[in-house]
Amino acid sequence: MTANDNPAGRWRTGKSTGAGFRQFYREWQPREERQLPVLALHGSLTQSGMWIALAERIGAVRMLCPDQRGYGASGAPPGESCADFARDALALADALLPGRLVVMGHSFACSIALELAHAAAARIAAWCWSIP
Repeated sequence: MTANDNPAGRWRTGKSTGAGFRQFYREWQPREERQLPVLALHGSLTQSGMWIALAERIGAVRMLCPDQRGYGASGAPPGESCADFARDALALADALLPGRLVVMGHSFACSIALELAHAAAARIAAWCWSIP
């Protein structure tokens, strides 16, 4: 794991195998956490790095940003359904974000966020969609 310091917080990177494959993630850890954490799911043709500027600008919100299966530095196991992606995200959240959280999806990840909200309704306090 690596960490990079910033006045508002720091980035930590790591890999998880909780979903049955190597999944890379970035985690923004604010110096002062004031809100529920956010699980930020990237859209197609991108990776977890798309959330760096937003997380640093907001500052006080913890954000867990995985590279989803087949993207960025994550492995590419079989399965391409929204349910597959949602299970991956939930396994990572179970390991790193205990308790309630907000899920945010961009582009095709909007469907994944909705699937996740349906599958884990008791854990999801809110969800947010970003559509290009």
